[in-house]
Amino acid sequence: MTIKKAYDELEIEDILSEIARIGYIRFKIDHNKQIIDFNKYFNYKINKLRDSNIITDYNFALEVLSLNGDMYKYCSLELRDNEILSILAIKYNGYNIRYASDRIKNIDDIVYIALNNQGLALKYCLDKYKNDERAIELAINNNPLAIEYCYTNINNEIMGIIDKVKTYY
Repeated sequence: MTIKKAYDELEIEDILSEIARIGYIRFKIDHNKQIIDFNKYFNYKINKLRDSNIITDYNFALEVLSLNGDMYKYCSLELRDNEILSILAIKYNGYNIRYASDRIKNIDDIVYIALNNQGLALKYCLDKYKNDERAIELAINNNPLAIEYCYTNINNEIMGIIDKVKTYY
């Protein structure tokens, strides 16, 4: 049996668990003592299943997200509405807020975690945070380019200040 065929027979949960466990997809083949890169193969399998929201079990999701929060996008809509799982994923990567339910996106503390982790996540936050001083401060402190996603009145005020500073230098 070839290596690729052996991986074809794995259940998707086994594949995701292995991905989460090691953080990348490389497998050592003992008989050849080579490193064979299966990135393309597994990316194909995962992309094929992307729309199916394959993680539906809470305990499995908790285990996977504690190892790799980016697997949040593969959770069911019901699990993406869970505060604990959402916080776990968003602490891992602030951009994961884009996959959260609107209820989760409306919880201040979770949004602030996302913006503190990744300022550009402001793009995926609800509109009320694009005018919220604390949210904007967290986002810009993390990444000044987040100013692009602020509402125009704040953006214009800040850009005016930046222009004035530029004239002195």
